[in-house]
Amino acid sequence: MSATSDKTTPPKIAPPTRRTQAERRAATRQKILDATIVCLARDGFSGSTISRIVTEAQVSHGASGHLFDNKNAMLLAAADEAFWRFYRRWQHAILSINQAEDRLKALLAATWIDLLHGIENEVLLELLIAGKQDPEFNAHLQPLFNRFLILFQHSAEHFFESISPDIQVEQMMMLTQWLFRGMALDKRITPSAEYFAPYIQAWVTLLRSQIQARHDVHSPPPTAI
Repeated sequence: MSATSDKTTPPKIAPPTRRTQAERRAATRQKILDATIVCLARDGFSGSTISRIVTEAQVSHGASGHLFDNKNAMLLAAADEAFWRFYRRWQHAILSINQAEDRLKALLAATWIDLLHGIENEVLLELLIAGKQDPEFNAHLQPLFNRFLILFQHSAEHFFESISPDIQVEQMMMLTQWLFRGMALDKRITPSAEYFAPYIQAWVTLLRSQIQARHDVHSPPPTAI
């Protein structure tokens, strides 16, 4: 009598789907942008050589050459990425504080923490300083910066409204960005982050007399500019 076999056929495992060339290209580009942001924040503008960037990204020089014509093109793309990261977090902060008792104060607190700890602020400062030394690079950076000024203006007007007829919402929000960015730069020479607390509170008090949050807005603004 023959033994009955209890072997079962193992299920077939589908082979992993291969990424398309466009997907691989996009992934490599993102690696380079992420690495460029890290290098700019860590090594500064002059120290962010293509060699350091591709080493950080773990890609080849050839791959970076196919995606970016030169170092300036890589840095401008990284600036665009840094702006978008900061803007997306700013939007998320606004949408996440809808239930806060004082939405304006909560937003400024979230913005300050982001500027204090986010490397994107370091990147933008490095690029702005570099633009002063390199007029050609600055000429390419200006349209990018202006485009995001318009984006922040639309976003601010979407979420907030003016109390004073002589003050525009976007003016106060841009002043906030510039004030906080300068304070974040000074963090290197101040004893601690708590040093800034009374100054932030003073700005909240001044800002509250000029603008207020729109209570009926709970959706993100359009991102098209």
